[in-house]
Amino acid sequence: MSLNSESDQSFESRLASYSQSAGEAVKKSGNLAASSGYFAGAAAVLSLGSTEAEGALVLGDLNVVLDPTSGNSLSVDIDIPDFGHPSRDFVFQAHLDEAGVGDRDWFRMGGENGNLVAGRIYSAGFNYVSRLSLGDTLNAALNFIDGDSTSDSYLASSQHPSYPASGEWLGGNTGFVGFELNDPSGTLYGWLEVRVDADNGGGEIIGYGLETDPAADNVTITNVPETNSIACLALGAAGLLGWRQRRAVGA
Repeated sequence: MSLNSESDQSFESRLASYSQSAGEAVKKSGNLAASSGYFAGAAAVLSLGSTEAEGALVLGDLNVVLDPTSGNSLSVDIDIPDFGHPSRDFVFQAHLDEAGVGDRDWFRMGGENGNLVAGRIYSAGFNYVSRLSLGDTLNAALNFIDGDSTSDSYLASSQHPSYPASGEWLGGNTGFVGFELNDPSGTLYGWLEVRVDADNGGGEIIGYGLETDPAADNVTITNVPETNSIACLALGAAGLLGWRQRRAVGA
């Protein structure tokens, strides 16, 4: 069942449909996990409320950890599936104890193939990536930097002899990197959820969100419930619907 094909239905009717399907699936299978698709659908309806979703939002997990050993660097390519470049949209790099530069630790990234990230230019060859939060808005008014350059756009960098130990991610932070994705359909806005280690010399690319409608001028950074939360939300939705139906019959 596709939410997109049911835009003419009310929130309540869609919730009823998913809840009924979930209940029937549980009765037939006796297995809660086997009905997770229906629960996910019901939870998605709950997240929509009485309005349609903002364009066509795609979210995904990445769970890529960069944890270099002392004196070494690590690098990883990040691709947003089915959008942007076929193989590589961003590159992340981490270095711990960079000898010759004051044993500097750093975690940096860059847009590839015409993609940009939200940030600010500090000086030639040294930029800072902005740390955004849930609820922040992505649009053309943000300052986007670092097209086709993997180096020298830092989430965090410490002990550099020429540049300040600075950055909005410095000292260990989790947040969101806003980006403009260069897609054949047009410019798409999205975000990467990123964690920077307390030593600034590594971190994790947790996941991504992407608004796939190039006409969407304002995109809000959001989260989706984890798998267990989806099931709980859907079960709650089914129970609420049943209570309302019983109440209506008894009225």
